[in-house]
Amino acid sequence: MLLRLLEDQGLLRQLKSLTIQVPTSEILSFVLPGLSSTLATAAIASINIFLLGHLRSMPDVAYYRAVVPAAQLNGVVMASFTLMYIPSAARLFAKSDYAGFNKLYWQTAAWMSVVSFPIFAVTFSLSRPLTVLLFGARYEQSGSILALLSLASYFNTALGFNLQTLKVLGRLRYIIVMSALGVLIDVVVSMFLIVRYGAIGAGIGTAVALISYNLLMQVGLLPTPNFKAFDRRYFSIYLTIALGASGLLVIQSLMSLSLYVALPLVVCISMMVLTVAKKKLNILETFPELLSLPFTRLLLT
Repeated sequence: MLLRLLEDQGLLRQLKSLTIQVPTSEILSFVLPGLSSTLATAAIASINIFLLGHLRSMPDVAYYRAVVPAAQLNGVVMASFTLMYIPSAARLFAKSDYAGFNKLYWQTAAWMSVVSFPIFAVTFSLSRPLTVLLFGARYEQSGSILALLSLASYFNTALGFNLQTLKVLGRLRYIIVMSALGVLIDVVVSMFLIVRYGAIGAGIGTAVALISYNLLMQVGLLPTPNFKAFDRRYFSIYLTIALGASGLLVIQSLMSLSLYVALPLVVCISMMVLTVAKKKLNILETFPELLSLPFTRLLLT
């Protein structure tokens, strides 16, 4: 269809007569960091499946593999925010507005943390009953693995767009090196733990690798002018999230609540997090249309 369209418009002859120069080096310099980071993230989550199959047994593979998709749900909100964040960050960087750059970074991170919290609470604090509900009682031991993977995935979300920000800043070589280092950490730690602890060792290794990888990316942002490793303005939000998730985990551990009984607690804690965050995030200023929805004014004002 494309060739026929070019021919109908008389453009095909011009295309053949021109000498097309492909900027290979420029393309690769931009593509390789993004590709390496994508491969590193995918490898950290999947290499342990092959290590478990080689070093342990197929049941261990099943216990680990079953809960990976549920843990990755913590990244859904982050993926949705990416399209909004990168253009805004690029504009601020072009203007050398580093104070605005820092504000955008941490406000976006706080937004994602609050919106993702219900998913995190269910997959982390209620990981055991959720696993039993989804896969049956024989997969109950996978609940601990789900909690570890969920914690690592949510940590990535709560820490913000460090990888995407490094791309905007043009620190591409750093991304490639740290991506390779992240995969190496995963292989070394996981091989050591899988031999001793099986599937739960794979969960610990994946969590350690993902958290280390994100911390390394965060370190890469420190040379940026006016960038704060952590913005204290949002401390209350993160503290509420930590206390809420930890408290729910303790309650679940002590009382062994069913998922249906615990879900109202998730809703209550999520509303508490929203109450603490609403002033910091300027929700109504950002989305004034929410005032038209029932009960929104009561919740957000």
